[in-house]
Amino acid sequence: MKSKRGFTIIEVMLFLAVAALMFVGVIANTHNNIASQRFSSSVQNFASFLRRVYNEVEDVQIASRSATTTVRDYCTMDAAMIASRNLGASGLSGSGRSDCAVYGKLVTFGEDQTNSKAIHVYDVIGNIVDNRHPISATDDLSAVAEVQAGVVMLSRANAASPYSLSASSYSVTLDWDAWIEDTTGSRFTGALLIVRSPLSGVVHTYLNNTYSADGINLSRTLSSAGTAASGSVAGNLFGVNGSVARLTNSITSGGYSAQEVNFCVDSDDRGGQRRRNIRLVSDARNSGDIIVVVADDATENRCYNN
Repeated sequence: MKSKRGFTIIEVMLFLAVAALMFVGVIANTHNNIASQRFSSSVQNFASFLRRVYNEVEDVQIASRSATTTVRDYCTMDAAMIASRNLGASGLSGSGRSDCAVYGKLVTFGEDQTNSKAIHVYDVIGNIVDNRHPISATDDLSAVAEVQAGVVMLSRANAASPYSLSASSYSVTLDWDAWIEDTTGSRFTGALLIVRSPLSGVVHTYLNNTYSADGINLSRTLSSAGTAASGSVAGNLFGVNGSVARLTNSITSGGYSAQEVNFCVDSDDRGGQRRRNIRLVSDARNSGDIIVVVADDATENRCYNN
């Protein structure tokens, strides 16, 4: 009888080696797929965030003051906080209830030096315009400057209380630790001003790449928990209850302009994908002007080569 022949050591080692390689390949492919799905989620997360901001701007109704008003009261800090904290509150809606109008949002990138991935959003608030109190500006951006538009930075209950970021302000970071870059591969820095025109009520979008000139840097030194601050925070303190950073100077000096904006979403592990390009068309009016560009389109994807 012939004896049964088993596997040799070499055959067993070859089998184990092949099996190990196949296992490693499956694991690597699984990791790659998971990373790719997470990166795609980050891209959609940022696009959804931008849509949310535009929807918030579109939903705000600019109030008009009472026809009996005879003296133009400038938008004070107290009035700004009322307008900022109580959008849509039944007791504060309607004409004549505030000297402030909420015109839109300011979105800052690269503001927070302790967390460069954070994106901050602030209400843009200014004086109310009505037939008794017209403005002389003939273009939309100049009109925003003329109503003394600014952002509510901080609030506190009274002079003895610590400061905290305004209730209307918020910040976000992208899912799965992704971040935003410009088309060159550097971190995106700048301020996106999304506002309704005081002249027409139409939404406009302007970009400022030198937004720090506005003094919008308080979140670098003040935490949302309410760190105590001096009475002259960044030179923008208005009264004892908070701070407004005015945008007028940077607008009149040409800091803001309507232009196409290209955001590049990046991550430490894109799962083999290229950076994704999310684009705002020049002078975007609504969420329909947000374009998520196809990643592999070398012509359209402004982030393709980095």
